[in-house]
Amino acid sequence: MKNSISIAFQITPPIHCTRRPLTGALLSACAAAIVLAAIFDWLTIKTQRLYLDQSVHSSRQVSGASQRFVQINDHVMPEIISSGKARFAFPVHLSTPHRLFFTAIPEGSCEFEIYLIKDGREQKLLTAKIAKSDSRALLVGPCKGQLEFVTHGKIKWIDLRLSRDFFLWPLYSTGLLLLGTIAWKWRRSVVISVRTANWLTFGVSVLICLTLIELVLRSVALKLPPAILDARHKLGLIVPDPRYGNYQKSARYWMRLRPNIKSYCEWRFGDIAQMGVIPERVASGVTHRYLVETDAEGFRNAAVRSKIDVAALGDSFTEGGMSPASETWPAQLEKLTGRIVQNYGTAGWGPRQELYALRDYAIKHQPRVTVLAFFAGNDLPDAEEFDHWQRFSDEHGGGEKAGWKITESFQNYETVYIWSILQTGSRSILQRNARSAADEAQAPDSAASARFEEGMFSIPVGGKVLHFAWAPWYLPRLAWSYSQFEQSRGWELARTTLVEINRTCAENGGRFVLMFIPSAEQVYWPVAERSFGPAAFQEALAFYTRSWMSVEKIRANRLVQNQMLADFCAKENIPMLDLTPALQQKVESGTAVYFSDDEHWNAAGQEVAASELATFLGRLP
Repeated sequence: MKNSISIAFQITPPIHCTRRPLTGALLSACAAAIVLAAIFDWLTIKTQRLYLDQSVHSSRQVSGASQRFVQINDHVMPEIISSGKARFAFPVHLSTPHRLFFTAIPEGSCEFEIYLIKDGREQKLLTAKIAKSDSRALLVGPCKGQLEFVTHGKIKWIDLRLSRDFFLWPLYSTGLLLLGTIAWKWRRSVVISVRTANWLTFGVSVLICLTLIELVLRSVALKLPPAILDARHKLGLIVPDPRYGNYQKSARYWMRLRPNIKSYCEWRFGDIAQMGVIPERVASGVTHRYLVETDAEGFRNAAVRSKIDVAALGDSFTEGGMSPASETWPAQLEKLTGRIVQNYGTAGWGPRQELYALRDYAIKHQPRVTVLAFFAGNDLPDAEEFDHWQRFSDEHGGGEKAGWKITESFQNYETVYIWSILQTGSRSILQRNARSAADEAQAPDSAASARFEEGMFSIPVGGKVLHFAWAPWYLPRLAWSYSQFEQSRGWELARTTLVEINRTCAENGGRFVLMFIPSAEQVYWPVAERSFGPAAFQEALAFYTRSWMSVEKIRANRLVQNQMLADFCAKENIPMLDLTPALQQKVESGTAVYFSDDEHWNAAGQEVAASELATFLGRLP
């Protein structure tokens, strides 16, 4: 009996010790599973932004509304502007409940209604009267139909978006609470093994570290390497350009160069790459470094000269902010003609600011000729933006700057900076060989065939290979008809301003000349279209526009703006030089006249402008 009792006591403790760790490990595994499920569920929540170009798939007619993208702080935000009695709709197909998020900013007192349309029947979701900024989160149940907005008055809709509302956080919280209750109730009989405790400690530590890393990355986001920031372009992150540190706000001009600057400027990727239209890996990636110097009047000249022969007015094409001052067309024109040419160009300016520069600065130096470089790409939109700023800006020197179209659909994990780093690292490894091949493709190769890779055209011309990308924000206007240009607000403003410039020059004994600068899309279009089949070229065009755009319509209207300016100048007796034929001829010889990943002229483009203008001025009576 003594022996049997002794054996019983020896067997019981091992059985009891085996159950404790298993129970603790099971509870720990369940807790970890719940936490991981909650994290995975949150990371996969999808957000769909609502853009007006989606309305083409809606049966409801869009009226009185327009879409734009503006820079707010360090992010690009989508905006829809509705005026008067406007109506716009978006197709929706929701399998789970969603939240409709938006901020509505009215001008004065406005009203709006939001409807859900299913099977031809309207269900009113919201009716509201607003007189100030109003942010909403509206629940929309599972449905297949359309969301329609009807507005009365002018309202700015910021970042309309739908996000899945089906996040089961109450279930996850209840599960963790239940496990905690069980652990507390069995606290005397449940023992967590050392191995389980170590794994729990490790898991919690990893989560805490990842959270801290994410918070740190967000706090220093704009100081991260360019390769990482490139991955955030589609989400609208704005990376400050050090070149713009040379500009200051102005109560009269909006933005302008600072006076008496003497510093160096450096850039590697042009606007088309910086805006995220094309990835940096297909761009040239050549570093440009040069001196930036401004005079006492705040223009890109070595000094103010009391008497000048030619006043050069314009935007970035005249200022030459992407190039050394010696390469700009005003500097080259001075070398070619021997005339004293003063540069009054400033990036971002439109016709009205150029008139102000003429009156405030140039005219007192008594120029015999004033040349205004009119850029087809954005001078009309710039005229509208400056007019809007003058009339509606709350604070002179401020205003909204245009942004780029950001991604329509994304999941939460895509917004995490740690994901951007992982994405960039994996892409770098996978694309290492592809980058080497792309670098080799930069060399001239008369036997090469035309190709289009992620937004970059590579076309053999004249025994060389032209590499260029297009700015998608300039393409839609190439399809405009003559009447569309004539009826636009931008042309109304520009036309009036050009008349004033012409009158100002005449009253002061000078002559006004308009030099028309085409966009890269206008110049490269013929060589690009003939190098690809119809289907391939349409696909390339769709890459930039993100939607279908008629090749035939652009082909027919590509030079309409040129003709409109020519007709206007002939009527007003203003000499006009259209640079389009000369630039196209240079391209046909295999010479690039614009930077490959930027919409501005390179040295060759500036040289063509100076040479053609020198000849043109020499022929004037």
